[in-house]
Formats: sequence, C-alpha cells, structure tokens
Amino acid sequence: MSSKQTDNSRYAEKLKLRDIVSKENDKVLDCFHGNGKIWRQINTIKNVNVIGIEKDRDKGDASTIYGLAEKVIPSLDLSKFNIIDFDAYGSPYKSLKQIFDNKTLKEGTYILYTFILTGMGAVDKLLLKEIGINSNMYKQCRLIYKKYSFIAFKHFLYKNGVRSIYNYHFIDGHSNKNYGYFVVE
Repeated sequence: MSSKQTDNSRYAEKLKLRDIVSKENDKVLDCFHGNGKIWRQINTIKNVNVIGIEKDRDKGDASTIYGLAEKVIPSLDLSKFNIIDFDAYGSPYKSLKQIFDNKTLKEGTYILYTFILTGMGAVDKLLLKEIGINSNMYKQCRLIYKKYSFIAFKHFLYKNGVRSIYNYHFIDGHSNKNYGYFVVE
C-alpha cells in the first residue's frame, strides 16, 4: 500500500457532499484548494464563488491566496463565506482551531471536513491532548491512542459548540477516511 498522498481520492463522494451543502451564489472558502477541481465541478451545476487557500505555489488559480491555511485564516473576515471547506491530508485540526478562534465566523456557515487516518500516518498530538492524552502517554502506546484520533476530533468540535455532524466513514486499504460537515450554531 502506498503512503503517497493523492488529491481528490473518493472524488464522487466529495463532490456529492459539496453539492448537498451548496446552493446558488454561495461564497466558499476552500482552505486546502489544490487546483480547485472539486469546486470547479460544482460550478458546472450551480454558480458558487470560491476563494482558495493553497500552500503549494504550483497549484491554485486566480482566486488563490498562497500560504498555510492556519496562518491565513486569522486575518480573514469569515462572515463573507457561507461554506468553509477543509479537504486536508490527515486532520484539519490546526486550521479548524483558527476558524473557531476567528470572531467573524457566523452562525449558519457550513463547514466541510476531511479527516484521514492512515496506517503509518502520524497523529496530531495537540488533538489527542483535547481528550487528555499527553505526549508521554502517546509515546508509551502510539498504536492504542491512534484509534482515538477521530474521537478527539469530535470532542474538539463539541467543545467548540458543534452538536451535530454529518459524517461518512470509509476504509480504503490501511486508511480510515471521514468526510463530513456541520453547521455553525
């Protein structure tokens, strides 16, 4: 099994999820924009306005802000967006933390996320800390605590006022993939 990260695996599922939450003339902040393929496809169905954040200068388009999402988000007025999309490799925890800390986030905003755990992938220790697992505990039993990553993610969301998530879980080889969304209350 390759550990290579691939853009837009489970493309059909991701597309359907974005089609479900978006409506005509929505303003979207796509925090791990890549080449913008998914939202370009949505634009063939309905008109949405997309601003992308992308760290890789070889990707993106005219509407892309270049930089790390977790560093760009604090400077943005999030009230301008109806949808904020986190299609990350691994966990979007650091960027989501910045979203919740940004006082311009408005009620009714849809937040899409991708949360992937691979067989050999690292776990965000700060995320595990959300449920009381410190670095020393993690060092002792990495494999045991790894399975608690998505539980920690849900706990983090709950701690930030999220009471309902809509989640699709897939197992692809050695990867556990969670695709979902919630609405800011």
